[in-house]
This record gives sequence, C-alpha cells and structure tokens, in this order.
Amino acid sequence: MYTYQHENASLQMFDHLVKCNGLQQEMKKYGLVLPVDLTFVKEMIVGLDPEKVDKWPYEGRTQDKSFLYEIVANKRNGIDVDKFDYLSRDCHHLGIQNNFDHLRFLKFAMVCEVDKTKHLKHICTRDKVLTLLYLLFQWLLKQQSV
Repeated sequence: MYTYQHENASLQMFDHLVKCNGLQQEMKKYGLVLPVDLTFVKEMIVGLDPEKVDKWPYEGRTQDKSFLYEIVANKRNGIDVDKFDYLSRDCHHLGIQNNFDHLRFLKFAMVCEVDKTKHLKHICTRDKVLTLLYLLFQWLLKQQSV
C-alpha cells in the first residue's frame, strides 16, 4: 500500500522544477554553491529528526546551523513556515478568519543554544506569544480530527 507523504512529494517537485527549468545555472548566478545548497534545500524540506542528533546526519549545513532545519519542517515542535502557509491558505479559501499572526511570532523568534552538550541551536520564542501558539496548535488539532 502506498502512503502519501507531503515532504516526499515536495522533494520530487523540487527536483522536477530544478531539472525541467534549468535552475542550477540560475542558482549559481545568485551565488548558491552546488550541489551543497541543493542538498540543504532538500534537507530543510525533510526537517531535522530530533532522534538523529547524536551524530550530525546532514550535509547541507554544519551542526552550528541546526536551527535552520526548523524553518520549513520543524520535527521538534511542529512550528514551521509550512504550517503558517497552509493555515493562511486554508483560512483564506474557507472564508474564515486566521487568528494566527505569523509576523508577531517571527518578531519574537530568536536562536538559542538549548542543548550545550550536543551544540544544537533551536528557534525559540518569547512567552509573549504563548497565546498565539495556543491558537496555532488548536487549529492544527482541529485539522487532525477532521
């Protein structure tokens, strides 16, 4: 039985777009280092698996940039731009109000070294946005129950 996974489809789409549109040359033109930066983009789509941090498993960036792997697909707490995007899009197309203010979240986001033994840095936020995060998780829970 085939199980659809959003991240795998995104990886296939990314590869297809790069190949069919000749984007490697365009990427080099803007200073990207290939193939390292292509690998990094793919790794960001998949996200950092918190269970695999004993030995750094990624090639796109070094461990001191671990927080970058929480931007697109945050496996640690689920707060990422992918969620912001589909929350905004779903609310827009359903004609309902989006109570999650991603700009406020970003305003109070910062990079913190949480685990000094593993030298991992995470995206953290101030307590001022706890209510905002509650709204995000409340919406996510409603989506899972549908």
